[in-house]
Amino acid sequence: MRHITVVDGHPDPSEARLIHALSDRYVGAARAAGSEVRRINLSHTHVPMLRIAEDFYGASAPESLRQAQEDIAWADHLVFFFPLWHGTMPALFKAFIEQTFRPGFAMDYGGKNRFPKQLFKGKSARVIVTMGMPAFFYRTAFGGFGVKGFERSTLALCGIGPISETFLGGAGGESKKRGYAWLDLMERLAEQDSAPEARRRRQFVRAAARAALLLAGSYAAYLLASSTSKAWMRTPAEASGNLTVAGSVTAEKEALTPEHA
Repeated sequence: MRHITVVDGHPDPSEARLIHALSDRYVGAARAAGSEVRRINLSHTHVPMLRIAEDFYGASAPESLRQAQEDIAWADHLVFFFPLWHGTMPALFKAFIEQTFRPGFAMDYGGKNRFPKQLFKGKSARVIVTMGMPAFFYRTAFGGFGVKGFERSTLALCGIGPISETFLGGAGGESKKRGYAWLDLMERLAEQDSAPEARRRRQFVRAAARAALLLAGSYAAYLLASSTSKAWMRTPAEASGNLTVAGSVTAEKEALTPEHA
């Protein structure tokens, strides 16, 4: 049985928010698949802001977040839901991470070679983010920087891995059909996360193989498009072999020398 803690990071408690519906479906499916699940709803949690570094390094988490820390420490798999605001996580979610992922709890700065000692090794994570822009555009044009920073500078720094991510683009204007498809996707992800480790490894290998095939296909298409465009740009003389670019340049140079004047 897996221990899963779900963090619903939408600041708005309104039940109309998509994030709440997605996390609801994930929690229900994970429990149905046999996992034990705890849930943290930030919209119903008091999260004070950290204002000075001394509080981060020297103090403990506020009383309102002690249970959240217990739930995070208890889990072997963490699932974070939040909407993309200004290219990254909402301020409330960021404040929650700063308050809970403290030195002595998530990492220890007394590690070898001054690198933080990772206290969350053995845990895995999934990050699910909704956004108004197309997900592909956020990944490519923006590099997913707002989410990548959280994954690398917080989760991976504490020893958490592997880390999976799911971006849902076009949120807010999605059709009912797409909304239902996203809910079904949450069920599949929950079942996948609840599966035995050997099965999860097979699923990871298959996903990596599909990604490699997609990348190889994209590169092959790029090479084909490049060669085709070069062929269209050749002059009739070059295409027939009667005149080469190098030959024409040489002829022009010879015409400019004094002996050919």
